[in-house]
Amino acid sequence: MAGAITAASREQNAACARELAAIGELYTRRAPEQDIDRANWAVDGHANVVAEVSAALGISRGRARGLLRYAIDLRERLPRVAEVFARGDIDFRLMAAVVSRTELVEDPELVAKLDAAVAKHAHRWMRLSKPKLIERIDMWVARFDPAGRRMPNQNDDDRYVEIGPVDSGLAGIWAQLRAPDGAALDRKLDALAATVCRNDPRTKRERRADAFGTLAAGLDAMRCECG
Repeated sequence: MAGAITAASREQNAACARELAAIGELYTRRAPEQDIDRANWAVDGHANVVAEVSAALGISRGRARGLLRYAIDLRERLPRVAEVFARGDIDFRLMAAVVSRTELVEDPELVAKLDAAVAKHAHRWMRLSKPKLIERIDMWVARFDPAGRRMPNQNDDDRYVEIGPVDSGLAGIWAQLRAPDGAALDRKLDALAATVCRNDPRTKRERRADAFGTLAAGLDAMRCECG
């Protein structure tokens, strides 16, 4: 069964990569060939592609905009990383971290070198925690372009929330919030997790995860599953 789990995970990663590749292809087909025309097209045309992706996937434009960002980066800046993703060797979380941490590198030659290096090593980073993963990516960024490394004083601009599939029926949430907001969210999840009776069969960790659904629904208490 372990082999089946591994195969399913790789297939899911590859399917996510194909989705982003299709979004990147859509962007390329919609964009004008001439650089001058492309610059004029960028604002309204980009918004139109976001609308198309939103409609095709049945998701919000905000989520569609995030997917388009990844699709463009993988297609135009990080094609080697895109290949690793397409093979299922890395997941959405790792890919998103690579895109975010490398986007300040501007020199095309340095981007190409960084792309090759990260693609070679990324599959070994799947078990790393987020801080360790960022540290590893930043190490390679600093090696090729020290000026392209995100510094601590840029942290406030690094705020984001991303949601993407990780396993069948599950979604992963990756976020970086301002510290007070993170602390408030942490307390709120604990408070919601405590609204069920003592016979609820879920662990606290599971209840905290389910509390996101309660928050999204605008409810003040979770539904008990005591039966």
